[in-house]
Amino acid sequence: MRFFEDSSIGIKISPITTVIIALSLILIVIFAWLGIFNWLFT
Repeated sequence: MRFFEDSSIGIKISPITTVIIALSLILIVIFAWLGIFNWLFT
């Protein structure tokens, strides 16, 4: 029962947190690729 209660709480919180995590990961990937290209071509 506790597992379902925790999952329901996670579902209530998840939309905002998933958007923030997704945006942060996308920014990290973009900056990582830019850093790699700058390191290769300079």
